[in-house]
Order: sequence, then C-alpha cells, then structure tokens
Amino acid sequence: MKITQTSNSYNYTPQTATPSKNTLERTSTVATEPSSVSISGYALLITHMYGGEPNPRFETILDSTKCEKYYLTQADRDLLARIYEFAQEQGASPRYVTGLARDLASYRQFQNGTMLHNLNCGHNYDNEGHRLSYSFFDKDAATAERILKGEAIKGSALDQDFIRYMMDPGFGAHHLFDFDFLEKVITRFSSTGDPDVKLSSQFQTYESKPGYIEHKSKEILNPTVLERMAKKQQASSAENGTTPSAESGAKTTDTVKDVWHRVLLQMMRNGGWQSSLAAFLSGNRNG
Repeated sequence: MKITQTSNSYNYTPQTATPSKNTLERTSTVATEPSSVSISGYALLITHMYGGEPNPRFETILDSTKCEKYYLTQADRDLLARIYEFAQEQGASPRYVTGLARDLASYRQFQNGTMLHNLNCGHNYDNEGHRLSYSFFDKDAATAERILKGEAIKGSALDQDFIRYMMDPGFGAHHLFDFDFLEKVITRFSSTGDPDVKLSSQFQTYESKPGYIEHKSKEILNPTVLERMAKKQQASSAENGTTPSAESGAKTTDTVKDVWHRVLLQMMRNGGWQSSLAAFLSGNRNG
C-alpha cells in the first residue's frame, strides 16, 4: 500500500517576501521566492513525534498505559532532531524518521527491549495450536546482514544495541522503520561511516511496506491445545459408551495418557518441543 503526501510534508508554509513599490520602480527584475525553507530539527521532532506539544516530558518507569514517545531519552531526541534535519535537507519524507523514532521509543519504554519476548522463542502459537515463527523478506534480511557486518555500526550514534535488537526478526518483525532508510541513517551518523551519504529520490514519498513473513507449523504443537484435544476425545468416547474390548485385535479407546504419549514420541522423533523435555515428560507419563 502506498501512502502519499503533499510536497510540503514538513507542515511549514514558506513566507515569500513581497517587494515594495519603490523596489519595483528601481529594477525590472524581482527575486523569486526560495525553493525551500528549512526549520530546525528539534522543531520537526516536536511537530512529527509529539504533535506540537512543547517541552514533552520524560518517562522512565514502565507503564504500558503511557505513550512510548515520552520514553525517548534526551540523547535520543537530540539525535532524532539531527536525523529529521538530514531528511529535510535531502528532500525525504519525515515519516521515515518518525517510524524509526517510534521503534526506538518502544524499545526504551520496555526497558531497552528486555521486557519483550522473542517471537521466535519456540513457544509462540496461534489459537489453533500451530507454532509460529517470523522472518524478514529477503531484501530486508540482506540489508540487516549488511548493517550488522558493516563498519558503520561500530561507530554509530544510534544505539548499537537497539540496532542489533531490531535486526533480529524475533524482536524486529513488527518494526515501523524502513530498512533502506535505516542503513543510510546509520552510515550518515557514524564515526566509521560516511558523512556525505545521500538519500535517493525513493524517499521523497513515504511508502509503507509489509515488514515480516509469518510461518506456521503444519502440526499442532501447543501442549495446552493438545491436552484439551485429548480430553475432548476421551469425553466424546465416554459419552458414546465406547469401552475397551477384550477381543484380540479390537480397537480400544485412547486415554489422555495414551494421546500424550503418542504426541510426545512424535515430538522427539521430529526433534521438536525441546526433545529432552519431551523425553522427560514421556517418561513421567509412562510411570
């Protein structure tokens, strides 16, 4: 989905000087209005990140009811102001900076990401019990690898721990920043980067892109869902009056333990759900 905006995306109306009558009489040429008027990076930060709020407060204690933007440190705000200014000079949409700022703010709000779990931890499931995992699109994954292996990150003014955190799809899957823009920012604001880096015309108009690919296991692997299914099957068999038959070769009703045992053995064969834990549980349930 493309999101377009006006050419004056910095919400600032240039003021054109109107020459006086005497001036018009003295010369036949009149100066044209400037093609652009720059405003300070801090003013851009206040406009686009804080909605024009003067002197936005600072928050440090985690409170999910508060807006993440207040968790940006003074150093964060100073750097973001410089990045807004850089984007303005290059004719880029400020929304690319705002996306990066919001990601950094969320990272700060949740104690530098320590309060958030990795989506690829192996214990993330959908409502049906399928295990979920996440990855970046190939192009973004390649950019992330370049960033992590490049020289610019070593001297980056942007928090290096934040960069590494967001380059992990388990943490950065739901990012708002643009990978190409982030790479330019890291290179520009780094003692080991390139201060003369330029932004291409692709950044003049903001374009929202999908950020991740969600992968779903074919099997149902959520232990809670598996146990619920086993109990449901056992209850259904009991309601239908199904009883084990003493006849040789007759089909018997599975108990909860039987279903658990079969599922756990399948997990161990597939190397899933941490095989050692599966083996331990399987041993206990056999007892």
